[in-house]
Amino acid sequence: MIEQIFEKLALPIFIFLWGLISYGVSFIGGWHKAQKVYGRTYQQADKKYYFCSGRIGIAKYSNSLIFGTNKEGLFICPLLLFRIGHKTLFFPWSDITVCREKMFVFSYINLNFLRVSDFTVCISARLGNKIIPEDMMKNVMEI
Repeated sequence: MIEQIFEKLALPIFIFLWGLISYGVSFIGGWHKAQKVYGRTYQQADKKYYFCSGRIGIAKYSNSLIFGTNKEGLFICPLLLFRIGHKTLFFPWSDITVCREKMFVFSYINLNFLRVSDFTVCISARLGNKIIPEDMMKNVMEI
């Protein structure tokens, strides 16, 4: 009897917990706050980079982000499995400030945004060199 109840409830409970955790990560990292200003449902990208890693606030997204670029700006969204509570973010290039940070032998790029001051996206320098236009990389501040 209990086994039958568990079998029927296991999937709905798993889906509920998955959604709850995804929403929690969105709030903890600041994604929820950023999507109020920069949230978009869809943005056409000229180039897309799948399975990227990054740190957004204190939330780490390992191989679960999609970065896209076009001439207007940068968009970021999680892979479909992790999209609950995460609207696609689109940042115009004019709103982005780029800073380079070195930790030991690793080099990172911090992206800060004009309209959400306490929201930072930290990515590897390698990814940053792919997605950020060259003219913006020339004026990068070192931390």
